[in-house]
Amino acid sequence: MSVRAEEAFKKQVSNINVFPNPVTAGTINIGFENKSAGLYRLSIISSTGQIIYNEKVSVQSSFFNKTISIPALHSGIYRVVTEDPKGQRKVTNLVVK
Repeated sequence: MSVRAEEAFKKQVSNINVFPNPVTAGTINIGFENKSAGLYRLSIISSTGQIIYNEKVSVQSSFFNKTISIPALHSGIYRVVTEDPKGQRKVTNLVVK
């Protein structure tokens, strides 16, 4: 990657999106936008603190989507926790209908 392209990449907004929200069919998408390549930890935690889902995901491109299917997920509010390779966490509330 050229220096100019690398500078432009760094100026782009990076984010992790959880969709759809609310979830109605047991399928959750986690979209990585302009994130650095590497190993990310994904967890879904219930309102009582129970870990429902936990996985390490290898992100290889600046736009990456991970689809998680949990058909038996009960209605309620959950937290989706993503942790990047540097240990920085992002917590997103997730509503399941």
